[in-house]
Amino acid sequence: MAHDAAITLFYSDNLLLNKVVPEAWRFQMLVVTLWLADMRDPADPRTGLTLSHLRKLCAQLGIASGGRVMAFLNLMRMANYMTRSPVQDGRRDIQLEPTPAFDAFVGRYERDIFACLDAIEPDVGFARAFAARPALGNPLRNRSAEVLIAGWEPFVPFPEVRFFMNSDGGWLLLDRIVAARVRQWRAGQDGPSAIDLADFARRYGASRSTLRRLLEKAHAEGLLDLPPKNGRTIAPSHRLVCAYLCWLAAYFEILRGSALMGMAA
Repeated sequence: MAHDAAITLFYSDNLLLNKVVPEAWRFQMLVVTLWLADMRDPADPRTGLTLSHLRKLCAQLGIASGGRVMAFLNLMRMANYMTRSPVQDGRRDIQLEPTPAFDAFVGRYERDIFACLDAIEPDVGFARAFAARPALGNPLRNRSAEVLIAGWEPFVPFPEVRFFMNSDGGWLLLDRIVAARVRQWRAGQDGPSAIDLADFARRYGASRSTLRRLLEKAHAEGLLDLPPKNGRTIAPSHRLVCAYLCWLAAYFEILRGSALMGMAA
């Protein structure tokens, strides 16, 4: 799966980033952070990405408390992904700014997402268009934020996906499990796969014990057909695979439409 390759490159061997965005709600925090940054009016420092705006929007969407927003921003600053300074109009607020290092990192992820879109619809030339116009990444990510703000709840129709997304490292683990099963089906094979949980935890900054418990609970919920045996026998149910693929399809349809609108502009 092209998405598996993209998400692996985005998260692997970057422990500070993993602490920022290993699971869905923190990823949504990044999406709305970048959207607020793009919404800034250069003539008015009170607009766009400020601490108060980010805290208010995260609370409105139910994705983070004020304390968690502060922890998120502290990690972003430690990773050299965010700067902050007082708003210069006497108000008690902080202006936030993504750094060039983070912009470059996001750009690499967007490049991989456009490659995923090419895998879905190869005749359009998404990756080629993005290479020629890197600014196409802006409408791609902004549309994701806008549908969230408009009330889209991406996991409500897919409780199986939510089960994994609720746990740190769960998104990455689920993506790996489903990608392995899809590759098996394409090869005409079936049967359990294996994941080295120690290596997985090291690469993605997750807790091995948390991952082990997540797999055991998934089996108890009927999402895995076999006991996972510490990652040695992972057999996702058809229900879990179908739920994740449908969730991905819904998400990529939003990205596809956003990319097409940006290319037409």
